[in-house]
Amino acid sequence: MALEKVTYVDGETVIGAKNLNDIQDEIIENAANIETKQDILVFDDSPEEGSNNPVKSGGVYSSIQNAEEKVKLRQKSVTLVSSSWVGNGFWTQSFPANGYSVTENTRVDLSCNRENMGKLLNSGTESVYVSNDGGVLVVYATGAKPSTDIVVLADFQEVIVI
Repeated sequence: MALEKVTYVDGETVIGAKNLNDIQDEIIENAANIETKQDILVFDDSPEEGSNNPVKSGGVYSSIQNAEEKVKLRQKSVTLVSSSWVGNGFWTQSFPANGYSVTENTRVDLSCNRENMGKLLNSGTESVYVSNDGGVLVVYATGAKPSTDIVVLADFQEVIVI
């Protein structure tokens, strides 16, 4: 039952016994509805794909923290030892991750300073790059085998696959 405000001629609303009964009935009905609505509402602990449920604030916070942690860039100085290269014209060696946990979604970029770049070029090495094959990192060199140890800066970053 919906309540109606009745304004009388003198501009004042008068509440009589009938109005009070109507008000009481409306309050009782709404109180029962409120209790059942809260029982129906379901919260997800963390964001779930395809869910229309609201997410608890702690789940939102944790998801943001986890995403921020995954996109952080980590840098390590790594020495590519000249005696570790194997091959002929296409050289490889295992990449020393130096304690960094590598997954299949880890992207690794290499860079080196001018001195080390000069060592590579003087060796006849054309390029050096790293490949991630299911969480196993391998460094490749093309051209001549690097003849000296090369220090590179490795940037590690977890990629979120979408």
